[in-house]
Amino acid sequence: LPPQPVFNADKSLAVMLLGRIYGYDGLKKELIKSGHEFLHEDSDAEFVLRLYEEIGEKAFAALNGTFCLAVYNTRSRELLLVNDRFGSYALYYHLDTNGALLFGTQVYSILQSKELTPKLNIDAVYEFFALQRVLGTKTYYQDIHYLLPATVLRYRDGTISFDTYFQRIYHEEERSENYYAGKLTELLKTVVARKTKGDYRYGILLSGGMDSRVILAASENSPVCFTVGDYENREVKTAKIIAAAAGSKHVVLTRGADHYADMLDES
Repeated sequence: LPPQPVFNADKSLAVMLLGRIYGYDGLKKELIKSGHEFLHEDSDAEFVLRLYEEIGEKAFAALNGTFCLAVYNTRSRELLLVNDRFGSYALYYHLDTNGALLFGTQVYSILQSKELTPKLNIDAVYEFFALQRVLGTKTYYQDIHYLLPATVLRYRDGTISFDTYFQRIYHEEERSENYYAGKLTELLKTVVARKTKGDYRYGILLSGGMDSRVILAASENSPVCFTVGDYENREVKTAKIIAAAAGSKHVVLTRGADHYADMLDES
């Protein structure tokens, strides 16, 4: 992949992106017609940079993908942190007492700061045990927060603010089951095709459960199927039958008898 960050011509803007953006060939052609020059053949980060140059923060709502990204303006010294509509990549942040912003895709990276004294967020612990999840922007640490999906975090002069660029709005529709099944099938095939494009070999962890078999059914390139098991149990046998039906090679990865005990020791 092309190197990051990517800069515009006068190096007043820089973009870093983690993840992938899909289906932007049409928009890219329009940007080229508008005079934007692309230096790399396949750089999602460069596409985001050019689109941001063209339409500003409206660009974020036009992105279709799984990503988190940073846009830095070297002139105004403003930093934007942006994630996708579902928060596919977790993004955490901490603003310290000196106005410095720490951020990362793991809480662990922020905890490396010597300026931060970790304090347990007991409300987050209660929520997890009651609901099996932590709500809102909370994490298990009082001063470290989670960036909500479809959010733009703006950092400048030691302060942060937030904007939301997308909201899910649900409408009731009276349709047949066949209609919804057909729509879901169409979307699944589109998503899997986007994730498996390119001249690569693909594999899938096939447990025999519904999630993995649906992905396999939606794939058109017969990925190699891997099943992890302790012995030839029911799950392994089911996965083998499903892989054969899909015309895919099936590989069983056998774990040692002490697999879980070894994990416990390591933990």
